[in-house]
Amino acid sequence: MGCGDKIRFWEDKWTVGDRPLMKKFPTLYQISNQQQQTISLMEVTKMKVGNGASIEGEIYLIVKLQRLQNF
Repeated sequence: MGCGDKIRFWEDKWTVGDRPLMKKFPTLYQISNQQQQTISLMEVTKMKVGNGASIEGEIYLIVKLQRLQNF
């Protein structure tokens, strides 16, 4: 994978399994505003929202989903 500057997070096959993340998690892909982003440029930090709550970046969501699905 290198430094992740050539591999697209959602659209390329880079995780364990035979499908890109956009096929494994189509709903998340549809709402993503980083659909064609490379791994190295993906948002990886938590983002603060209005009432002090935080929304986790897409990479955190995928990691959590991977753990739940054991893929």
